Amino acid sequence: MGLLSLLALGVTHPSELRSMIHYKVWRDPLNDIKQNPEASGWNRPQMQECWTFLDQTSRSFAAVIKELKGELSRVICIFYLVLRALDTIEDDMTIPASKKISLLVDFYKVLEQPGWTFTESGPNEKDRHLLVGFDKVIAEYQLLRQGYRTVISDITAKMGAGMASYIEASSSSPLSVDRWQDFDLYCHFVAGLVGEGLSRLWSESGIERPWIGNQLKLSNHMGLFLQKTNIIRDYAEDCDEGRFFWRARLPLAPQGAVMAIATIELMFQNPNVFKRNVKIRKGQAVQLILKAVNPRDVAYTFRDYSRSIHKRLSAKDPNFVAWSVELGRIEQWCETFFPSFVSAASESREPDARAAAMKKWTEQRKFLATVAQRRVRGGADPKTLNPAKLVHPRDLMSMEEKEAQEKKERDEMVMFFVLVVIGISVVMGGTALIAWMIVWYWTQEGQDPLTANLQYYYYAAKAGGMGALADAFATVREAVSGYLGGSTAAAAGKIEL
Repeated sequence: MGLLSLLALGVTHPSELRSMIHYKVWRDPLNDIKQNPEASGWNRPQMQECWTFLDQTSRSFAAVIKELKGELSRVICIFYLVLRALDTIEDDMTIPASKKISLLVDFYKVLEQPGWTFTESGPNEKDRHLLVGFDKVIAEYQLLRQGYRTVISDITAKMGAGMASYIEASSSSPLSVDRWQDFDLYCHFVAGLVGEGLSRLWSESGIERPWIGNQLKLSNHMGLFLQKTNIIRDYAEDCDEGRFFWRARLPLAPQGAVMAIATIELMFQNPNVFKRNVKIRKGQAVQLILKAVNPRDVAYTFRDYSRSIHKRLSAKDPNFVAWSVELGRIEQWCETFFPSFVSAASESREPDARAAAMKKWTEQRKFLATVAQRRVRGGADPKTLNPAKLVHPRDLMSMEEKEAQEKKERDEMVMFFVLVVIGISVVMGGTALIAWMIVWYWTQEGQDPLTANLQYYYYAAKAGGMGALADAFATVREAVSGYLGGSTAAAAGKIEL
């Protein structure tokens, strides 16, 4: 985002600007690929190129993939780049359909061909450079464990075959979808298979249990949800390029998952969907990333956006009942698995026995943990203590230490905002000065007074020394004082009248 965009965001959505600053300045990433080069492959130049490809081809997924721990970040990076290369070939309208079909069907085979690259993409293709340097991706792919390679190759083969079938169907006429089943099948090929591959990779890594990789229906529905959101978002662009994913006789109804539900809420009853791509703001995306840190917050994010959609529903909408039922199911699911009374009880004035019992239990645990930590400081054997009873060091500070720490944090915050205000003032002042000079040279003749005065003071100081410069400033000060005095007297006369 440019500087003017940031300033506009600070005026229109200050909370989003705050989230972006917090994300860039204070948030510590869950994983740093440079700190663990063995697992991330950062110690190899070809893998560094792959991380660069990831940054260049993805806006939101790159940040998420880099924070995966261990070798999984490298595996998912390669998986993403392989599928991105496949998608780049599919989207390239300069490649003949016959050649494109053969490339898509056999693309999984090139993963076993060291040094393979593709330089025949159109010069304006956005991700052309990925195919030109694809030999580096292949080299890193071949360093993966056989289990990872099997999953990536299998998903690539299925997706390539599915894409090729739609390319062949659209070679004689613009691509259109006549049935909802066809629509789901297309989304399965381009996104549902991605969800299946991710689940299988997680199982292969040992982080998730083996049966997670077999939850194909759940993985497919997750991919369909994301892809259908993207298709609605790109409706205008797809129509311009001759791709129609919506049945003509049906009405248009309505990344992480929270970004998808936020995008759906933004697109709901939004006529701009038919004119251009509708996307959430970057600041809003950062807010969602910072908020989606646990299942409860993700569920409540879905609930909040579903409520926002429900408020805008009209009883005249032919799909009013269907919308209400689906939104109600989201609300019911959230309340079932994450009851609202747990979070609301501390703020409610009504007594709640369950919340009171939970509060008492947590206070006891905190007390025991504090005692245990102090015993460790006093020389007790830490191996005899339960690690779950340890607390944050701040909880063990004295009142004076806490006050000093809080004062330091407040001072740092104040200094930060002072610097931000000064920076914004300097930028706005410079912008105003530049605008004034442009307007002067367009509307007036001769040199502008600011430049003329600066030249006068410079030559005066050069010729007569600092004394002449001081006299010049005194003259200016007297002129300004006289002007202000005359203006004040005139204003006072108007007030008396």
